[in-house]
Amino acid sequence: MTPLHRLDLNLFPVFEAIYREGSITAAADALHLTQPAVSHALARLRTALDDELFQRSRRGVRPTAMANQLIGPVRLALAQLQQGVDTSRHFEPGRLQETFRLSLRDMMEALLMPPLVQRCQAEAPEVRFNCLSISREKLVHELASGRIDLAADAWVAHDDSVIHEKVLEDDLVCLLRSEHPALSEAWDMQALLAWPHIQVSSREQGLGLEDQILARRGLRRRVQVRSAHYFSAAMMVASSDLLLSLPRSFALPISRELGLVMRPFPEASARLEYFLYWHRDQDSSPALAWLKQNLLQTIRAPGRVIPT
Repeated sequence: MTPLHRLDLNLFPVFEAIYREGSITAAADALHLTQPAVSHALARLRTALDDELFQRSRRGVRPTAMANQLIGPVRLALAQLQQGVDTSRHFEPGRLQETFRLSLRDMMEALLMPPLVQRCQAEAPEVRFNCLSISREKLVHELASGRIDLAADAWVAHDDSVIHEKVLEDDLVCLLRSEHPALSEAWDMQALLAWPHIQVSSREQGLGLEDQILARRGLRRRVQVRSAHYFSAAMMVASSDLLLSLPRSFALPISRELGLVMRPFPEASARLEYFLYWHRDQDSSPALAWLKQNLLQTIRAPGRVIPT
Protein backbone atom coordinates (compact mmCIF):
# COMPACT_ATOMS: atom_id res chain seq x y z
CA MET A 1 0.00 0.00 0.00
CA THR A 2 1.23 3.50 -0.83
CA PRO A 3 2.43 5.48 2.24
CA LEU A 4 0.11 8.33 3.18
CA HIS A 5 2.71 11.01 2.47
CA ARG A 6 2.84 9.85 -1.17
CA LEU A 7 -0.93 9.93 -1.69
CA ASP A 8 -2.62 12.76 -3.54
CA LEU A 9 -4.99 14.03 -0.86
CA ASN A 10 -7.20 15.57 -3.57
CA LEU A 11 -8.45 12.04 -4.24
CA PHE A 12 -10.28 11.78 -0.92
CA PRO A 13 -12.99 14.40 -1.64
CA VAL A 14 -13.70 12.36 -4.78
CA PHE A 15 -13.87 9.19 -2.71
CA GLU A 16 -16.28 10.83 -0.24
CA ALA A 17 -18.51 12.15 -3.06
CA ILE A 18 -18.76 8.72 -4.72
CA TYR A 19 -19.58 7.11 -1.39
CA ARG A 20 -22.21 9.76 -0.63
CA GLU A 21 -23.84 9.77 -4.07
CA GLY A 22 -23.51 6.04 -4.78
CA SER A 23 -22.71 6.85 -8.37
CA ILE A 24 -19.70 8.08 -10.31
CA THR A 25 -21.91 10.20 -12.53
CA ALA A 26 -23.70 11.81 -9.60
CA ALA A 27 -20.37 12.40 -7.82
CA ALA A 28 -19.02 14.15 -10.92
CA ASP A 29 -22.07 16.43 -10.97
CA ALA A 30 -21.71 17.20 -7.25
CA LEU A 31 -18.01 18.04 -7.65
CA HIS A 32 -18.52 19.97 -10.92
CA LEU A 33 -16.08 17.62 -12.65
CA THR A 34 -16.35 15.45 -15.74
CA GLN A 35 -17.16 11.78 -15.33
CA PRO A 36 -13.79 10.73 -16.88
CA ALA A 37 -11.96 12.94 -14.35
CA VAL A 38 -13.77 11.27 -11.43
CA SER A 39 -13.17 7.81 -12.90
CA HIS A 40 -9.48 8.61 -13.32
CA ALA A 41 -9.22 9.81 -9.70
CA LEU A 42 -10.94 6.66 -8.47
CA ALA A 43 -8.57 4.48 -10.51
CA ARG A 44 -5.57 6.21 -8.95
CA LEU A 45 -6.96 5.75 -5.44
CA ARG A 46 -7.71 2.08 -6.13
CA THR A 47 -4.12 1.54 -7.20
CA ALA A 48 -2.71 3.42 -4.22
CA LEU A 49 -4.85 1.55 -1.68
CA ASP A 50 -4.83 -1.79 -3.51
CA ASP A 51 -8.60 -2.15 -3.21
CA GLU A 52 -11.57 -1.75 -5.58
CA LEU A 53 -13.27 0.57 -3.06
CA PHE A 54 -16.49 0.56 -5.11
CA GLN A 55 -18.12 -2.24 -7.10
CA ARG A 56 -20.77 -1.91 -9.77
CA SER A 57 -24.36 -2.47 -8.71
CA ARG A 58 -27.78 -2.18 -10.30
CA ARG A 59 -28.17 1.36 -8.94
CA GLY A 60 -24.61 2.60 -9.45
CA VAL A 61 -21.76 1.52 -7.16
CA ARG A 62 -21.58 0.01 -3.68
CA PRO A 63 -18.63 0.38 -1.27
CA THR A 64 -16.28 -2.45 -0.39
CA ALA A 65 -15.41 -3.35 3.18
CA MET A 66 -12.32 -1.14 3.03
CA ALA A 67 -14.37 1.80 1.75
CA ASN A 68 -16.76 1.38 4.67
CA GLN A 69 -13.81 1.45 7.07
CA LEU A 70 -12.30 4.53 5.41
CA ILE A 71 -15.35 6.74 5.11
CA GLY A 72 -15.51 7.73 8.79
CA PRO A 73 -11.88 8.88 9.13
CA VAL A 74 -11.99 10.51 5.69
CA ARG A 75 -15.09 12.53 6.50
CA LEU A 76 -13.66 13.55 9.87
CA ALA A 77 -10.39 14.69 8.26
CA LEU A 78 -12.21 16.62 5.52
CA ALA A 79 -14.43 18.31 8.11
CA GLN A 80 -11.41 19.34 10.18
CA LEU A 81 -9.67 20.73 7.11
CA GLN A 82 -12.80 22.68 6.20
CA GLN A 83 -12.99 24.01 9.73
CA GLY A 84 -9.38 25.13 9.49
CA VAL A 85 -10.05 26.93 6.23
CA ASP A 86 -13.15 28.60 7.64
CA THR A 87 -11.26 29.66 10.76
CA SER A 88 -8.46 31.21 8.71
CA ARG A 89 -10.99 33.22 6.69
CA HIS A 90 -13.23 34.24 9.59
CA PHE A 91 -11.01 34.19 12.66
CA GLU A 92 -12.93 34.30 15.93
CA PRO A 93 -10.75 34.18 19.08
CA GLY A 94 -13.70 33.08 21.18
CA ARG A 95 -13.86 29.80 19.23
CA LEU A 96 -10.12 29.21 19.28
CA GLN A 97 -9.06 25.90 20.84
CA GLU A 98 -5.31 25.73 20.50
CA THR A 99 -2.20 25.08 22.56
CA PHE A 100 0.51 27.67 21.91
CA ARG A 101 4.07 26.51 22.56
CA LEU A 102 6.30 29.39 23.65
CA SER A 103 10.04 29.50 24.26
CA LEU A 104 10.76 31.94 27.11
CA ARG A 105 13.59 32.48 29.58
CA ASP A 106 12.62 31.99 33.21
CA MET A 107 12.19 35.65 34.14
CA MET A 108 10.58 36.47 30.80
CA GLU A 109 8.01 33.79 31.56
CA ALA A 110 7.46 35.11 35.10
CA LEU A 111 6.94 38.69 33.91
CA LEU A 112 5.03 38.09 30.67
CA MET A 113 2.79 35.11 31.24
CA PRO A 114 0.51 36.34 34.08
CA PRO A 115 -0.73 39.45 32.19
CA LEU A 116 -0.67 37.60 28.84
CA VAL A 117 -2.80 34.73 30.13
CA GLN A 118 -5.23 37.19 31.71
CA ARG A 119 -5.51 39.14 28.47
CA CYS A 120 -5.93 36.06 26.28
CA GLN A 121 -8.46 34.34 28.54
CA ALA A 122 -10.77 37.32 28.23
CA GLU A 123 -11.00 36.74 24.46
CA ALA A 124 -10.23 33.04 24.07
CA PRO A 125 -10.98 31.06 27.24
CA GLU A 126 -10.14 27.70 25.60
CA VAL A 127 -6.58 28.68 24.60
CA ARG A 128 -3.78 26.81 26.37
CA PHE A 129 -0.07 27.61 26.76
CA ASN A 130 2.98 25.38 27.01
CA CYS A 131 6.09 27.31 28.05
CA LEU A 132 9.47 25.80 27.20
CA SER A 133 13.07 26.92 27.53
CA ILE A 134 14.79 26.18 24.22
CA SER A 135 18.52 26.80 23.88
CA ARG A 136 19.40 29.46 21.34
CA GLU A 137 21.44 26.93 19.35
CA LYS A 138 18.28 24.87 18.77
CA LEU A 139 15.78 27.68 18.34
CA VAL A 140 15.70 27.75 14.52
CA HIS A 141 15.32 23.97 14.33
CA GLU A 142 12.54 23.90 16.92
CA LEU A 143 10.63 26.66 15.11
CA ALA A 144 11.01 24.82 11.79
CA SER A 145 9.88 21.51 13.30
CA GLY A 146 6.79 23.11 14.81
CA ARG A 147 7.72 22.17 18.37
CA ILE A 148 7.41 25.82 19.31
CA ASP A 149 5.19 28.48 17.76
CA LEU A 150 6.78 31.64 19.09
CA ALA A 151 9.95 32.59 20.95
CA ALA A 152 10.92 35.70 22.90
CA ASP A 153 14.65 36.06 23.45
CA ALA A 154 17.75 38.15 22.93
CA TRP A 155 19.36 38.16 19.48
CA VAL A 156 19.62 34.69 17.96
CA ALA A 157 21.40 33.98 14.68
CA HIS A 158 18.91 32.58 12.16
CA ASP A 159 18.28 32.09 8.46
CA ASP A 160 15.52 33.44 6.21
CA SER A 161 13.08 30.76 7.35
CA VAL A 162 12.64 32.61 10.66
CA ILE A 163 11.09 36.06 11.02
CA HIS A 164 11.99 38.34 13.91
CA GLU A 165 10.62 41.57 15.35
CA LYS A 166 12.27 43.73 18.01
CA VAL A 167 9.90 44.26 20.93
CA LEU A 168 11.99 45.55 23.81
CA GLU A 169 15.22 47.35 24.73
CA ASP A 170 16.67 47.10 28.21
CA ASP A 171 19.65 48.12 30.34
CA LEU A 172 22.05 45.76 32.04
CA VAL A 173 22.28 46.31 35.81
CA CYS A 174 23.84 44.63 38.85
CA LEU A 175 22.20 43.40 42.03
CA LEU A 176 23.92 43.40 45.43
CA ARG A 177 22.72 42.71 48.95
CA SER A 178 21.91 45.85 50.92
CA GLU A 179 24.91 45.38 53.28
CA HIS A 180 27.40 44.61 50.53
CA PRO A 181 30.83 46.19 51.21
CA ALA A 182 30.99 47.48 47.64
CA LEU A 183 28.16 49.92 48.38
CA SER A 184 30.41 51.89 50.71
CA GLU A 185 32.82 52.67 47.86
CA ALA A 186 32.61 54.30 44.45
CA TRP A 187 30.64 52.13 42.06
CA ASP A 188 32.69 51.67 38.88
CA MET A 189 34.27 48.98 36.75
CA GLN A 190 37.00 48.38 39.30
CA ALA A 191 34.38 47.72 41.97
CA LEU A 192 32.49 45.38 39.64
CA LEU A 193 35.58 43.27 38.96
CA ALA A 194 36.72 43.17 42.59
CA TRP A 195 33.93 40.80 43.64
CA PRO A 196 32.85 37.31 42.53
CA HIS A 197 29.83 36.94 40.27
CA ILE A 198 26.92 34.63 39.51
CA GLN A 199 26.34 33.91 35.84
CA VAL A 200 22.85 32.90 34.75
CA SER A 201 22.72 30.69 31.68
CA SER A 202 20.86 27.63 30.44
CA ARG A 203 24.13 26.34 28.97
CA GLU A 204 26.79 24.40 30.85
CA GLN A 205 29.54 26.69 29.62
CA GLY A 206 30.16 29.77 27.51
CA LEU A 207 30.31 33.54 27.93
CA GLY A 208 27.36 35.68 28.89
CA LEU A 209 26.55 39.08 27.38
CA GLU A 210 28.31 40.86 30.24
CA ASP A 211 31.44 38.76 29.62
CA GLN A 212 31.41 39.74 25.96
CA ILE A 213 31.09 43.41 26.89
CA LEU A 214 34.04 43.12 29.28
CA ALA A 215 36.11 41.16 26.77
CA ARG A 216 35.88 44.04 24.27
CA ARG A 217 37.75 46.12 26.84
CA GLY A 218 40.22 43.36 27.62
CA LEU A 219 38.60 42.71 31.00
CA ARG A 220 37.37 39.55 32.70
CA ARG A 221 35.21 39.00 35.78
CA ARG A 222 35.44 36.13 38.25
CA VAL A 223 32.42 33.80 37.97
CA GLN A 224 32.05 31.75 41.13
CA VAL A 225 28.57 30.30 40.54
CA ARG A 226 26.74 29.36 37.35
CA SER A 227 22.96 29.15 37.72
CA ALA A 228 20.11 28.33 35.34
CA HIS A 229 17.56 30.71 36.93
CA TYR A 230 17.61 34.40 37.83
CA PHE A 231 15.47 34.15 40.94
CA SER A 232 17.57 31.43 42.58
CA ALA A 233 20.69 33.40 41.62
CA ALA A 234 19.23 36.50 43.28
CA MET A 235 18.53 34.53 46.45
CA MET A 236 22.22 33.61 46.55
CA VAL A 237 23.09 37.29 46.13
CA ALA A 238 20.85 38.13 49.11
CA SER A 239 22.94 35.94 51.41
CA SER A 240 26.45 36.49 50.06
CA ASP A 241 28.84 39.03 48.55
CA LEU A 242 28.23 37.71 45.04
CA LEU A 243 27.14 40.11 42.30
CA LEU A 244 24.50 39.38 39.68
CA SER A 245 24.23 41.11 36.30
CA LEU A 246 20.83 41.00 34.61
CA PRO A 247 18.36 43.08 32.55
CA ARG A 248 16.76 45.97 34.43
CA SER A 249 13.25 44.66 33.73
CA PHE A 250 14.15 41.42 35.48
CA ALA A 251 16.03 43.17 38.29
CA LEU A 252 13.22 45.51 39.35
CA PRO A 253 10.73 42.94 40.69
CA ILE A 254 13.50 40.73 42.12
CA SER A 255 15.15 43.61 43.99
CA ARG A 256 11.81 44.65 45.50
CA GLU A 257 10.98 41.10 46.52
CA LEU A 258 14.35 40.33 48.13
CA GLY A 259 15.40 43.79 49.30
CA LEU A 260 18.43 43.96 47.00
CA VAL A 261 20.23 47.07 45.78
CA MET A 262 20.41 47.77 42.06
CA ARG A 263 23.39 49.49 40.42
CA PRO A 264 23.96 50.24 36.72
CA PHE A 265 26.40 48.06 34.86
CA PRO A 266 29.45 50.37 34.56
CA GLU A 267 29.57 50.31 30.76
CA ALA A 268 27.48 52.68 28.67
CA SER A 269 27.10 50.22 25.79
CA ALA A 270 25.50 47.53 27.98
CA ARG A 271 22.11 47.60 26.25
CA LEU A 272 19.98 44.55 25.57
CA GLU A 273 17.48 43.97 22.78
CA TYR A 274 14.70 41.38 22.81
CA PHE A 275 12.92 39.94 19.80
CA LEU A 276 9.96 37.78 18.90
CA TYR A 277 10.81 34.87 16.58
CA TRP A 278 8.45 32.73 14.50
CA HIS A 279 8.78 30.51 11.44
CA ARG A 280 7.91 31.92 8.03
CA ASP A 281 5.48 29.04 7.43
CA GLN A 282 3.35 30.40 10.29
CA ASP A 283 3.43 34.03 9.20
CA SER A 284 -0.07 33.84 7.70
CA SER A 285 -1.62 32.07 10.68
CA PRO A 286 -4.44 34.23 12.12
CA ALA A 287 -4.13 32.47 15.48
CA LEU A 288 -0.43 33.28 15.75
CA ALA A 289 -1.06 36.86 14.59
CA TRP A 290 -3.64 37.19 17.36
CA LEU A 291 -1.17 35.84 19.94
CA LYS A 292 1.60 38.20 18.76
CA GLN A 293 -0.77 41.15 18.99
CA ASN A 294 -1.70 40.26 22.56
CA LEU A 295 1.93 39.73 23.49
CA LEU A 296 2.94 43.12 22.09
CA GLN A 297 0.04 44.82 23.86
CA THR A 298 1.14 43.15 27.10
CA ILE A 299 4.70 44.44 26.70
CA ARG A 300 3.74 47.96 25.63
CA ALA A 301 0.70 48.55 27.84
CA PRO A 302 0.80 51.50 30.29
CA GLY A 303 2.11 50.32 33.64
CA ARG A 304 3.52 47.22 31.96
CA VAL A 305 5.47 44.74 34.03
CA ILE A 306 8.46 45.00 31.69
CA PRO A 307 9.54 48.66 31.77
CA THR A 308 12.05 50.00 29.26
